[in-house]
Amino acid sequence: MDTLHNLVFVTKNPFNKFNLASDFMEPFRILVDEEVYSLEQSEFSKEHKNILINILNKTVTIDYKQQTVANAIKKYIVVVYLLD
Repeated sequence: MDTLHNLVFVTKNPFNKFNLASDFMEPFRILVDEEVYSLEQSEFSKEHKNILINILNKTVTIDYKQQTVANAIKKYIVVVYLLD
């Protein structure tokens, strides 16, 4: 069970159309990094892909409530969108 805390900077750069996607992804990167690090494999198999996809079903705490990562991403995007 992880708690996500982040300060978000939404970047706007006409030369890089992927900045916004990177901004959305950054708070959740640690979850993927942690899982990949624990695999300790030289080959990336179908099972490894399934493990990474299953990160979306893990739970995190947001505002003292348990949420799946998939739901946390939705909530995060809505908040960032409203702040812009």
